[in-house]
Amino acid sequence: MVTPNTPSKEFTTKEAERFYRANKKGDAGSAAVIKRFLAGRDAVVFGARAVNRRLPDHLDKHTEDWDILTGKDPEKIARKIEVALDKRYGGNFFFVEPALHPGTFKVKSRVTGRTVADVSGFTEVIPSVEINNINYATLDHQVKNIRRSLADEGSTFRHDKDRETLQRINIYRANHPDYYVSDLREVLGKEFDAKLVRLRSGVFMVAGVSGPINKKQLNAVEEFIVAFYPQLEFELVNGRAVIREVGVKIDRKRLTPLIRRRGFGRQ
Repeated sequence: MVTPNTPSKEFTTKEAERFYRANKKGDAGSAAVIKRFLAGRDAVVFGARAVNRRLPDHLDKHTEDWDILTGKDPEKIARKIEVALDKRYGGNFFFVEPALHPGTFKVKSRVTGRTVADVSGFTEVIPSVEINNINYATLDHQVKNIRRSLADEGSTFRHDKDRETLQRINIYRANHPDYYVSDLREVLGKEFDAKLVRLRSGVFMVAGVSGPINKKQLNAVEEFIVAFYPQLEFELVNGRAVIREVGVKIDRKRLTPLIRRRGFGRQ
């Protein structure tokens, strides 16, 4: 039998049956291979997989492929995933080809013609959180990408899907108004050697982890907040960097004692 929509490859009935037996769990089988491969690597999962990983089950949307960003050569990473999948399925059942988008490589099944993974190189800093040793893009990064897509007239073919994804994220955010706190804490620690200290509801202070936070760190954190968290505002109070939710008013005189009580005086 000749596989559809792939480079020419013929499988005997026995070989094809071996694939389908190995594939009896369907997406779950390939997902297990990719999760093991990504664990501990310099890579970030984004797109539908990342959204599903952060939302409760009732807000999940079925997806079959993985969107992966890597700090390594994306073609080499795609080929390593191909080898891992071939080993798991017991044959030469997968292959890699360049995607239409330059710099992205697809890992596809020779038997079904379906894409299992899209692997691209980093083009910007991707804020992510680590779950079970795998990095997933934050929801706020996903929202930023969706809004960028919706503003792009050349991406109208995907706008319906983008709006539906944004709707699911908004449902989650409405039910979990402080959802961003754990994400922000992790990103600040990983990217800026900084930590988030809660002062009161909707108000936080940014402090250094290894020592007092310097001006360069503060500027980087402020740029990051402005880029990814439109629901937050950044300002200095008593020489300290304070982040507050939009609409939350702060009394500087009352806030200063809170900062000192947390063990922080003027920088």
